[in-house]
Amino acid sequence: DVCIIDTDLQQSATLQREQDKQTFGEDEPYSIQSFEVSDPKTMQMLMENAQSQDGFVLFDAPGVGCAVHPQVVPPSVVRA
Repeated sequence: DVCIIDTDLQQSATLQREQDKQTFGEDEPYSIQSFEVSDPKTMQMLMENAQSQDGFVLFDAPGVGCAVHPQVVPPSVVRA
């Protein structure tokens, strides 16, 4: 199982999934959950919940070029 957590402002992964549905149909090889992350507690909760999931959880988060509060996304994750 693969789940993508889309937390960036552009919601690019969510938009790409909509395009995939048009190209490949409704059969979902992966799921996407979209979240607006503006505070450290929400991001921490998402990361903790991801650890308890079976399969793979990928985060689409703001890049280094964006203003990222270090308590929301730890520097080690931003540079990964």
